[in-house]
Amino acid sequence: MAFFKNTDNSCAVDCLMELYHFGFANRVSREEGQNLGKLNSLLLQASNKRQNADPKELPAIRAPVWTWLANHVQSFKNVGSTDAAIADCWAYMAETEADKGLFAVRFHGALVCPSCHACTPVQQAHSPLLLSLPNLQNAGMDATSAVALQIADLTGEAKRMARCQNCSHRGLQDSEEGLLLELPSFLVIQFPLVFQGGQQPQIVAGIDVGNEMEQFEEVYSIIGAIQCKDDHFTVVVKNSGDFLFINDIGPTCDRLSVFNCRSGDGYGIVIFQKHEEKASTCPTTALPQSSTTLDTPPRKTGELLFAIDVYVLLILLLLLLRLLFFGKGATVTTCAMVTSPNYD
Repeated sequence: MAFFKNTDNSCAVDCLMELYHFGFANRVSREEGQNLGKLNSLLLQASNKRQNADPKELPAIRAPVWTWLANHVQSFKNVGSTDAAIADCWAYMAETEADKGLFAVRFHGALVCPSCHACTPVQQAHSPLLLSLPNLQNAGMDATSAVALQIADLTGEAKRMARCQNCSHRGLQDSEEGLLLELPSFLVIQFPLVFQGGQQPQIVAGIDVGNEMEQFEEVYSIIGAIQCKDDHFTVVVKNSGDFLFINDIGPTCDRLSVFNCRSGDGYGIVIFQKHEEKASTCPTTALPQSSTTLDTPPRKTGELLFAIDVYVLLILLLLLLRLLFFGKGATVTTCAMVTSPNYD
């Protein structure tokens, strides 16, 4: 397969399109169909076109996506500049409800005003999930724990900033329903930047990123990350069990059997994919399927013995009735009960 080649500092858009093709496109097309926003639709169309495309066709495939980004995303305004910030794209990848189900952490529900006691509906969506430095420090620089803290912070902020629709009071409280949390198919995490003495901002180093994590009973596995070093973007994305490290200068693609994502290496955005089924602490064992369809289930041993006992009791009852009606001198032939009658 051909990879996008850097043209006029196209590394940001190239990384986004490679990530979408290898990491998102299959699940997006399967889950959401035609209910996508404009940017997701363009990325999915480009992914379908480049599947068997010739390398010479890739610039034309990239053009609609790059043009749209230049017209809508501030950091992409000047095509050919190195100011593009991939994190800015995710707000536009979470426009429709289908988009949000794919890429945004969502809160929705109703809150109660402490002043007039009226209920106010609240809806919020966050993509990417920007981890704050205090939460990372409180979590011991562990990204998994920091995600849970960040979500809790966002919930609290939603309550503090919400305004009552009835009396305009700011700062609402939980109703009986409260705020419901919905996690996306792809959890996009962004690490914070630090500014040091007039230098270019740097991604916070020392963040521990595991390959799997569990959040609110949902299990996620890492599928990709975007690296920025010396104003150049590269991308790592999972493919067929391994990881591809793609650099559009060349372009080059190296297959990695193991990927250790470290923030100190310039990885500022990390993407986790939700498992298809929810996590469960109770192991289940599938029962083998029978290849034969039975009209009635086979009897168990106890049921069979019970049936024999009833049959014997019926025979004895018939014998007793015969003695009562025909007297003690009557001759009883028990074999007539189990053999065919003799017509001779």
